[in-house]
Parts: sequence; C-alpha cells; structure tokens
Amino acid sequence: MNKSFKSIWNEALGAWVAASELDRARGKRVASSRRAAEHVAQAGATVRPGAHAGLSPRRIVMTLAAAYLGLFQAGAHAQYSAGGGSATGGASSIAVGNGSVATQVNSTAFGNLSTAAGTSATALGPGAHAMGDGSTAIGINAQATGVNSASLGVQAIGSGNYSVAIGNLSSATQSGAVAMGSGAAATGVSAVGLGNNALASGQYAAALGLGASAA
Repeated sequence: MNKSFKSIWNEALGAWVAASELDRARGKRVASSRRAAEHVAQAGATVRPGAHAGLSPRRIVMTLAAAYLGLFQAGAHAQYSAGGGSATGGASSIAVGNGSVATQVNSTAFGNLSTAAGTSATALGPGAHAMGDGSTAIGINAQATGVNSASLGVQAIGSGNYSVAIGNLSSATQSGAVAMGSGAAATGVSAVGLGNNALASGQYAAALGLGASAA
C-alpha cells in the first residue's frame, strides 16, 4: 500500500524528519497540546504576581511603619525633640537644642535654651523666647511675648500685641508698635521708631532717623 511522506519538524529531536500523514497529524495534536499547556502556565505566571501585589515587601514595610507611628489612630500626634530638647505641645511641636522647649501645638524651638510657649510660635536662636500665640523670636535672647509679635535681633523685644522689633537691643513694647534699628524703641501704642537709637514714646508717635525722639 502506498504511503505519502512529508517532512515535519520534530520538537523533541529539534530536527526535520520524514513521517506519514497520520504521524504528522498526531504530531500536530501533541505539539498543539504542549503549546496550550505552555500558554496556560504562562497565563498563570502572569496572574500570580498581581494576585499577591498587596503583600509586596514595600507595602508590608509601609503598613507596619504607619501602624507604629500611630497614623491610623484618631488624634495622633507628631512630635520631635533632639539634643536634649522637650517637645510636649502635641501635634507638630518641635524642639531642637539643649534645654529647648516647645509646649504648644505647632510650636517650634530651635537653639539651646530656646522656648516656644505660644500656639504656632517660633523661637530660633540660643535663649530665644516666643511666648505669645503666633509670635516669632529670632536671635540670641530675642523675646516675642505679645500675640502675633515679632522680634529679630540680639536681645530684641516685641512685648506688645502685633508689635515688631528688628535690630539688636530694639524694643516694641506696646500694641502695634514698630521699632527698627539697633537700640530703637517704640514704647507708645502704634508708635514707630526707625533708626539706630530712635525713640517713639507717645501714642501714634513717629521717630525717624539716628537718635530721633518723638513723644
């Protein structure tokens, strides 16, 4: 009986071989089955990583860190203290420096013996004190004790509410007073003293220039 032979690729041998039509057909089914199994395996390999993506090392570390910091607890606080500082003001209070103290919410004390005792107060520099809410004291021994007051300079004092003292030894002691210059002083309500050693002592008084005085 005559048989028809053709060359087909034998995957097991990795070569072309002669085979009958029946063998070729049977070989096709085997090869097709093998390819189908490979596709299923590949599909499974593709699905598995996605199915376990939630258990990746990165996610595990982030989840544990968040739980450790208490970020999932209502009313959680973030405080930071370093170098002998004490941050006791609850949320976002920061104290950096030996003897530094931040006692209110959002308060920041940076520098040895600095103190931020007002809400959202900022004290920067050794011995700086920001005691009023929203106050800012910057400089060695600068004092900002009034609400929303600002003192910038060595031993600058802003003791009036909304007062501003800029310059070494400057002082603004009344509400709305402004003193700018080394040794400048504004001791009257809304008084302005501009210039080194200028003095504005009267209510709404303005002293402009070196050593100027207005009562």
